[in-house]
Amino acid sequence: MNKLLGVGALSLATLGAGAPALAADVTCPALSGLEECFTGEVSRSSTSFTGEDIGTLSLSSIADALGFLHTPGMDVSSMTLTSGSTSVSSNRTGEGFAFDDVASGNYTVSISGLLTGPAIDGVHTGLYNGGLKVVMTNGPVVTPIPEPETFALLLAGLATLGVVSRKRAKG
Repeated sequence: MNKLLGVGALSLATLGAGAPALAADVTCPALSGLEECFTGEVSRSSTSFTGEDIGTLSLSSIADALGFLHTPGMDVSSMTLTSGSTSVSSNRTGEGFAFDDVASGNYTVSISGLLTGPAIDGVHTGLYNGGLKVVMTNGPVVTPIPEPETFALLLAGLATLGVVSRKRAKG
C-alpha cells in the first residue's frame, strides 16, 4: 500500500509542479520513498516501443531495486537497467518491477511496451511517472566452505577419540 501511495504522491507532485512534457530525471517528492524519479512521455507512430530511455540510476554498492510507474496511455511490460554491455530486465508484476542484487555502477533506465491511447495525427502518446526504490543489501548469501585443513583436524580429533575409547574399553 505504501508503494502505491508513494507513486500517487509522485503523480500529484509531478502534475502540480508543471514539469516539462519530456523531462526524465526529476526530484522525488519527500514522502514518496523513492530514490530516483522519472516523468515524461513516449510518442510513436506505431503502438509498440522498445528501449525508451527514461532516466538514470547510480548505485554505490550491491542493491535491490524496485520500480514503480503510473502510465496513462501506455502498458509498460518491462523495465531494463543498462550499464555498458550489461543489461538487467524485469517484467512487470503486480508489485511493479523488481531487480535483485544489482551490482554497483551507473545505469540507464529504459522501458518497453505498448501505447494504448488513441492516435492524434497518426501519433500515439503515453505518459509515465514513477521511480525506483533502492534497498541496499550485503549481496547474495554465500555459505562458507571449510578449508581442507579443517577436515583434516576434524578427522584427527575423531581418530584420537576412537583410540582413547578403545583403550578404555580394553582397560
